[in-house]
Amino acid sequence: MHLSREELLKIDKQFIDSLPGKSAKELCLLALDDLKELHERLGQNSENSSMPPSSNFPWARFDADAQADEEEPDEEQNETEHIELDDSDKESAEQDEDADKSDQQDSPENTDDRPKGNKPGKQPGATGHGRTQKLPVHDTIIHKAGTCSACNLELDETCDFTARTGHYVIDIEVGDATGPGIKVINTKHIYGDTTCGGCGHVNRLMPHRLEKNEDWGVEISQWHMVGPKLTALIVCLSKRMRLSRRRIREFLQDWLRLDLGIGTINQCIHEAGRAASPLSDEFLEEVRESLILFVDETSWKQ
Repeated sequence: MHLSREELLKIDKQFIDSLPGKSAKELCLLALDDLKELHERLGQNSENSSMPPSSNFPWARFDADAQADEEEPDEEQNETEHIELDDSDKESAEQDEDADKSDQQDSPENTDDRPKGNKPGKQPGATGHGRTQKLPVHDTIIHKAGTCSACNLELDETCDFTARTGHYVIDIEVGDATGPGIKVINTKHIYGDTTCGGCGHVNRLMPHRLEKNEDWGVEISQWHMVGPKLTALIVCLSKRMRLSRRRIREFLQDWLRLDLGIGTINQCIHEAGRAASPLSDEFLEEVRESLILFVDETSWKQ
């Protein structure tokens, strides 16, 4: 998608009329590409894509359903017997129906003055839950759009910027030979709207997210609390040092004074696995071409 929802809301007839011919044509081409992509998404179902059958609309009809409807029903199953009732039986049946109606009206389910409980979920005014460890901010990075999505004009520092959202990223800095050591840093990332100085279009930049992958249950995005170097350290402790999630948490608490949950550590390992999955073929090729093809048979003490 070239244009976000917020950018589309800013575009109207007056804005399009104010654009020069070339910029208006480029904007129309971007909107055309987005429209084609949306139509392709609307046409996807379990028959022509990898979507599960449960994602189909209830009114969707496919070949299997159509064939089932075309089959004639069994006459013996659809036959109903009509029994004529006497006058006494009719009166007793009517009395039973009146009694059932009165019972339903008197039931507490149909009364308007029954007690109403709170809606499920978090209640208004309830105390939220967040990180208990508050780290000082070492640096602030402002993310702005580079070019205008409407007129394709480059956006510089003179353009107005309005912050919309932000998040913190905890990472580590690894020293060198002159200054060895590991330092924990906390960086604040800010995203927002940048107003184009040429056409006045508001360009919104948000953290990038990769498309979902059915083979992986994790999502890779820039909206993440753990930075890349700290993630690499967690993967090293897990795969190279053979530490469990709880031992990794204990190591980070004892040596870096950093509190991370076991779920966060597990998510970092899975996200790193998905990020490195395209390189698996290259790793296998290097192993096959290496001179040493067999590893030491000494067992690893778990």
